[in-house]
Amino acid sequence: MKLFCLAGPFIWSLASASLSPSPSTTGSSISTPSGNVQITKNEQCACRKLTQSFGRSVILPGQKNYTQQIVDDYWDIRAVLSPACYPGSNNIDDGVLVALSGLDSYQVHNDTIDVGPGLTWYDVYKALAPYRRAAIGGRLKTIGVPGLALIGGFHYFNNKYGYAMDNVVSYDVVLGNGTQVVASNVSHPDLFWALKGGANNYGIVTKFTLNTFDLPQITTSIQVFNETYFPSFFEAMCHSASVDEKDPIAAGMIATVAYNATTKVASASLLGVQEGVSNPPSQFANFTKIPATRRINNVTTLSQWAETLDSPKQMFRTGWANAQDDLRVEAWARQLTEHLHSINREKGLASEFIYMGDDGEWQDPYAGFPYENVQRMRDIRAAYDPKGIFSTLNWGGFKLGL
Repeated sequence: MKLFCLAGPFIWSLASASLSPSPSTTGSSISTPSGNVQITKNEQCACRKLTQSFGRSVILPGQKNYTQQIVDDYWDIRAVLSPACYPGSNNIDDGVLVALSGLDSYQVHNDTIDVGPGLTWYDVYKALAPYRRAAIGGRLKTIGVPGLALIGGFHYFNNKYGYAMDNVVSYDVVLGNGTQVVASNVSHPDLFWALKGGANNYGIVTKFTLNTFDLPQITTSIQVFNETYFPSFFEAMCHSASVDEKDPIAAGMIATVAYNATTKVASASLLGVQEGVSNPPSQFANFTKIPATRRINNVTTLSQWAETLDSPKQMFRTGWANAQDDLRVEAWARQLTEHLHSINREKGLASEFIYMGDDGEWQDPYAGFPYENVQRMRDIRAAYDPKGIFSTLNWGGFKLGL
């Protein structure tokens, strides 16, 4: 785990090399990757105390790993801020940012695996590969364990094994008062329930124990279609989404429609994954019937498949050049989303549930939860974080509200 005093004098890092404070960073203004930042006395005091406790683990602006942690490790340039230490969700200006990249150990058991929050799901798949087992986690290469497991967690095999959060056996959690508890079905079961979708409202999870499954091989399908066959592509998508079998074969996909503004060409694509050996994969037969410009089926392992996938940083890079356009683009995205949702609502097709991983900054994922569940989550939050440390001091992420 790492705590970085970034906009303030230093970065606190429980996993970093020996570093010491620099006199040039103890004034009221310092230079950071996002510009000069004014430092308050409170920030100086907090970071100074962290340095006193973890002196050899403090990283300062301009020193090794500072830019890597603050600039290079974020998929969206808008997340590059200047914390005054280093705890926070994503990043923060003039605050403390906690980075968990140093908590990257794991231990494999017969049917579970203990993993640290510093691991990606690809790391987990690689760890399980020698045992011919797999966990239910992220679909792309660099998705981290904690964010996905605490908000729900889409995987290719949700139809059979549930979300990533459904496969968490226990959480090791550091609470706002500094104590650590284990939340499971038998220990703090109320907190265990609340963490499944509770995001960062309760504490910092330092270890996840996950179910694993006997999945030595998978069958994958990459298919690309031109615009002529969009109606058939959408029909196949809808059929796949509506299938509800009693004893399903684990299978899922990433379906995408893309438009190239340079070539003026639209295309649709399928990245499909099915458990076991079935070449071509039976669960994507409706897509295989459609004439394709490209079709590749392959039998492989989950770790080998994940290794080939681009990361979110590569696939979903924010697509405008100037920071002054942020509000304009975000406003456009919001207006378009709300307009399309209103059309679906009029047609009786809309759902008010919003998956937290796809939420816009202006949206409230908890508004789509049953009210009684949200109230219960708030009561549990009050019991485990009575001072509101993770509600009022930890600003990032989606909050439960009052």
